[in-house]
Amino acid sequence: MKALLQELVGLFVDDASLALGLVIWVVIAGYGLPWLAIGDWGGPMLALGAAIVLLFSLRKVTRRRG
Repeated sequence: MKALLQELVGLFVDDASLALGLVIWVVIAGYGLPWLAIGDWGGPMLALGAAIVLLFSLRKVTRRRG
């Protein structure tokens, strides 16, 4: 049963640090961006932050594989 659950989670989450980083960024953006009152820039800021999290994850993976 444990192996089945791990496979199921693995279908959706390949890199745990990437998933955690994106969840943290979405929470920060969800609460912080409206508070900053930046108007229509919320969507682009969310996308930019997600791209930055992805780049940091990619950099970590490429360093690990060396």
